[in-house]
Amino acid sequence: MARATLRIAAEYADYTNFFGNLAEFSRKNEVLRGHCATIGRDETQITRSANVNVVIGDTEVEVSERLEDYYSRRVAMGLPEDVVRREIEGLRGSAISTELQRRLEPEVYAAPGGAGGAGGAGGLAGTRLLWYA
Repeated sequence: MARATLRIAAEYADYTNFFGNLAEFSRKNEVLRGHCATIGRDETQITRSANVNVVIGDTEVEVSERLEDYYSRRVAMGLPEDVVRREIEGLRGSAISTELQRRLEPEVYAAPGGAGGAGGAGGLAGTRLLWYA
């Protein structure tokens, strides 16, 4: 969001959606809070959400290949290469991916029915998942 966008959101928005990693979300949230305080609006009236990309693979090589594909598609859309590289690097190993992994692991490793069996986690039981969010 551009600098003016958060100022406008503070005045008129009921919802915001931030893109980026957890640090960027926190930074934008603080800016929005400041704008709300400036105009006298209760910042809790604005719902925040985040757009986070997740790359999942069975191996680190597969994750790397998918990240390179993501990179190529973003650059083909016209985004500068350095911006896309920073986006990918900023999300590697973020707290969001750590939390996602923590929440998924019990379902993946302890799914009833075994690997790919009935009741398994979509055939993922016993599969080691690696990802960058």
